[in-house]
Amino acid sequence: MKSGSGSQKIKEGGLHEDVYVPFDLNNPVEKALFRKLGSVVSDDRSKLKEWGAHCWRVALLTTLTAIALGRPMDQAVDYGVAAYLHDLGKFDPEIAHLFRLMRKLTPEEKAQADKHSYLGALKARRIYGDNYEPRKLRLIITGHLTHHIHYGGGWLNEISTSLLYQESGPKFLQGKNIPRIGRIIHVADSFDSMVRKRHYKTGFMSVEESCAELRKHAGDSFDPSIVETFIQILPKFVQREQEELLRQAELEYRPA
Repeated sequence: MKSGSGSQKIKEGGLHEDVYVPFDLNNPVEKALFRKLGSVVSDDRSKLKEWGAHCWRVALLTTLTAIALGRPMDQAVDYGVAAYLHDLGKFDPEIAHLFRLMRKLTPEEKAQADKHSYLGALKARRIYGDNYEPRKLRLIITGHLTHHIHYGGGWLNEISTSLLYQESGPKFLQGKNIPRIGRIIHVADSFDSMVRKRHYKTGFMSVEESCAELRKHAGDSFDPSIVETFIQILPKFVQREQEELLRQAELEYRPA
């Protein structure tokens, strides 16, 4: 038998491990999202199996937040699919190598990496343009282009403005003018990044510290109402993740 115990590993590890949080298939919303993601993941053209647990968790958190904000079930599930695809551009050959670097990016590299939003939108349009109804495809593209725009204001570049609004030139978005899907993904994505170990950073935050950080930057980086709703739905999500971590740890420490 291995030394230690599963519960001890959880105590030491917290939420920093990458884990696929199980969906509650007795919940109709989560069951619908699970089925939708299954059809997306099975599409060999998208190579989504490479993405790992991060996008899975962001999809679930986005969907649960959208439901808590009063979005209809079908729309909340579509939000979850868009959230799952939000990092598609990071696998573009032009910039993929930047996300494998074991250090903080230089300003020049960061400017290149920031292209992933519109590169992902372009790729999503190529992959899903023939299979998705226009409204759902637009939601996916919108999620790509707006999930890094701060609530206090930010710019879409010329390519992003053309894709999203069919207008020329850069466009400034602020507050509620930022599409809701982008504002929700921004919160869910930021939280999940804060509480995880990453190859490009040395530390990670606790759940409590991450929630405090979201509240600290509500109004400048994040939509305040979405932050509060997100924090309300978080305890059950965290509990489920802890239970899954414990289950996996106990399996690891089980006698052979």
